[in-house]
Amino acid sequence: SAVFVSTQPPLTSFLPYALRGSYIFVFLSFVHALGSMLCGLAVVHIYEACDRTWVKDVLTASRFRLCCTLVFIGWPSISLTVSMIFLILGEQLHPRFGM
Repeated sequence: SAVFVSTQPPLTSFLPYALRGSYIFVFLSFVHALGSMLCGLAVVHIYEACDRTWVKDVLTASRFRLCCTLVFIGWPSISLTVSMIFLILGEQLHPRFGM
């Protein structure tokens, strides 16, 4: 990895990884993709361990709990979308916008 970091990028038009901004956006993309995967696994694990009546009585007992449950279920998709946006921003970063 030291060679990868210290060499000039072969195709700067594809991914200018010699810029700090590209590193930051690609790292944020990876973090959000990993968070999306972990949250998705947690949702599957939690709902696999629960029965239908407990979910109905506890997780949807109030409006706030219902909203939190729906956000938790939808969070993997939201986080994956944010990850793709960060990766696109990391690819589109040009030297004139370098940090």
